[in-house]
Amino acid sequence: MNTEKLRSRGDSAGFNGALAFSMDYKTGNTEYLNYGIAGRADLRTDWFLLFFIGEFRFISKDNDPFSRRGFYHARFNTDISEGVVYELFAQEESNRSTNLQDRWLAGTGLRIHLLGNRDFDTYIGTAYMYEYERLSSWTQGVESPISRYHRWSNYLVFNISLNEHVAFLST
Repeated sequence: MNTEKLRSRGDSAGFNGALAFSMDYKTGNTEYLNYGIAGRADLRTDWFLLFFIGEFRFISKDNDPFSRRGFYHARFNTDISEGVVYELFAQEESNRSTNLQDRWLAGTGLRIHLLGNRDFDTYIGTAYMYEYERLSSWTQGVESPISRYHRWSNYLVFNISLNEHVAFLST
């Protein structure tokens, strides 16, 4: 998942958080249950930014679960010089609908502010990541496929704010 859209845009120090819960239950010929919880917590000081984002969703039909997914991302940022940010991050994801039992990744890298002002910013970044992925087994008694990868992620970001309600972000 491209996590650029998850970044906090504010720059004032302090703690900020949000939590949301949703639930939908229908009954009749079939029983349908869909619930989810999502949250975010940001801690910004003069020295660092730490944020955590999590989301869990579960859907069942006639008490038979057919969709369960979770996504959790934590990131630590600190300025190491003017316009250069060091990042450390970890992420976990699961999605029953796509047979993804577990995906864990952890990484570290640099993010460099190339140019910008109040309405426009450009960044370039590079990061090393280690990724572990296990798929759900399709056949009972068969070992689940597991992948382990060392990855090098490189990206360029354009962020244009047209006004306080409309922004364009491209990674």
